[in-house]
Amino acid sequence: MENAVLKEIQPMSLQNHPGINYENLFNYSTMQHDIVAHVLTLGFVAHAAGLVYFAFAQKDIHPRLRTATIMSCFIMAAAALNLFRQFSSWNDAFTWQGSAYVMEQTFSNGFRYFNWFITLPLLLTQPMFVFGIKGKSFMRNTLIFVTASAVMVLTGYIGQMYEVTNPFLYWLWFILGSIAYVPLLVVLYRVYFVDRQKVPAHIEKLVKGLFYFQVAAWTIYLFAYLMPALSFTPNGVVTRHLLYTIADISSKFIYGVWLSYIALKISAEKGYQPAVEKLTALD
Repeated sequence: MENAVLKEIQPMSLQNHPGINYENLFNYSTMQHDIVAHVLTLGFVAHAAGLVYFAFAQKDIHPRLRTATIMSCFIMAAAALNLFRQFSSWNDAFTWQGSAYVMEQTFSNGFRYFNWFITLPLLLTQPMFVFGIKGKSFMRNTLIFVTASAVMVLTGYIGQMYEVTNPFLYWLWFILGSIAYVPLLVVLYRVYFVDRQKVPAHIEKLVKGLFYFQVAAWTIYLFAYLMPALSFTPNGVVTRHLLYTIADISSKFIYGVWLSYIALKISAEKGYQPAVEKLTALD
């Protein structure tokens, strides 16, 4: 009996330890625990499938545009490994105690941020290879993308370490990260609408649509980060991981497929025969 009581009160005592994510403060029903495990598995499988897709899609795209698809392979591999690690960490952290899943060891979202240090700069620079941006514009945009994304991810990483213990620092680091998000969006807009080479009229809508889709997908991450403030409950934790997984699949896999399709269309316009044949097969 004493051990059972200890397990009930132990999570709340973690509020005194900086670096603890709020996932660790609750016990979970079977459904709550399994939904998180299942969505993390879905994310892993989606990116593993994406790795195979992009590996085979390269041959149909013009060699000058192919770099973006190759980068998608690295993004898929990194994301799949991270989500598998998150899934394993979630299952290891909580153990069934007869009536609920109770924390046995801490769970951390920190792995996500170190993954984003790799994938976010790649995601940002990918369109420039498809849209033919070169020279000084490419170097300027890349510098801003890498710097702003590093600041944004770092501030997010630090901020989430205080989501339980210090609301002031949690919000401060969120605001600083949001400031870094602004130049990133400005430059991304330039890539899609100003610096890029002109594309055929029938591709224009695809390009514009991808920009708004990319921004919307990234915005989902903000709501996932803010879930401790929006819903400090076990259901809030479940919602957070649903949002993270939706954002992961949207901003990496679906975005990558969309961009590769644009690259395929441009390749066909350039007269690249494999792209022409692929589009003919799809029609």
